[in-house]
Amino acid sequence: MSLRRIASALNLSITTISRALAGHSDVSEETRQKIVDEAKRIGYVPNEMARRLQNGRANAIGFVVPADPGADASSIFLQHIRGIWSRLERETLDLLVMAASSGCDELSHYRRLVEGRRVDGMIVSSPRQTDERIDYLLQTRFPFVVIGHDRSRDTAVMSVETDFSAAMRMAVQRLRDFGHRAVACVESEATDASDDRFEAFRAACLESGIQGVELSVDDTIAAGVATTANLMQHPVAPTALVCKSAKLAFDVFQSLQSRGLAAGRDLSIICLEDSPLLRACEPGITVVSQSADKLAYQATDTLLQMRGGLEPKRLFVQPELTAGNTDGPPGGISSRPV
Repeated sequence: MSLRRIASALNLSITTISRALAGHSDVSEETRQKIVDEAKRIGYVPNEMARRLQNGRANAIGFVVPADPGADASSIFLQHIRGIWSRLERETLDLLVMAASSGCDELSHYRRLVEGRRVDGMIVSSPRQTDERIDYLLQTRFPFVVIGHDRSRDTAVMSVETDFSAAMRMAVQRLRDFGHRAVACVESEATDASDDRFEAFRAACLESGIQGVELSVDDTIAAGVATTANLMQHPVAPTALVCKSAKLAFDVFQSLQSRGLAAGRDLSIICLEDSPLLRACEPGITVVSQSADKLAYQATDTLLQMRGGLEPKRLFVQPELTAGNTDGPPGGISSRPV
């Protein structure tokens, strides 16, 4: 029996070996690491079925990728999976990923995982205004953490998100330090969340002593073109733009190029959402946000902590600056032909 071999080699009891490998907190970290190292040395592989029957756990976390998320969203979900897994592998826990196929009932995947006791918790990404996934998990009292913020359920849901107000302050202060005195913030849809973002923008502009211009455009394929035209015609003549949406930042970037203009020279652009889509731009777009994999890592760590009775709340992760070449001293977009 491999447990007996490990116990004999380390002069410990089989009970201590078993509890250490099961992750119980009553075994010191030093002892646990010695046991793990010895188990790896002899190639010990635990009987997962026996462990699950013994502790009543699936020893797995679930994650469902929505149907047809789109190319950009698919890349973000892959980053989420990478972040979740990087945290779980430290605990010898499994990640069970299900992909909802086109036209299927996404909620059925959650029911299979939860009611089939195939996972001990769920990570939910990209909360929606009306979210049956979250409603179901709340109803069943099943442990879960949301990556992102569901504004309608502040007190009931554990969520992990980038501190947006901090990100907005970093972006606006960076533009002020470059010498900008009029900065625009653009939203592609009118929601309660966009109202919150405009409020954060106003506060950041007030703190930095610059003039802020708020723009709203339809969330369509022409949103970037409309944003560029609005900036060029605006009487205040903003010289910089802050975008929450990576897609909108990308569309504005392309719209500038189509007019013979350059981001960073004629108009500075900073995006407050990390996305692989922005890495397709040349020059690279400046981002003030937190990476999707780091958010997923933190969400998973939080979910594991919930086993100790952590109360639901919003957890904020501080943003990081990824400097690109799309921001700098004020340019002259307003003087260019529309």
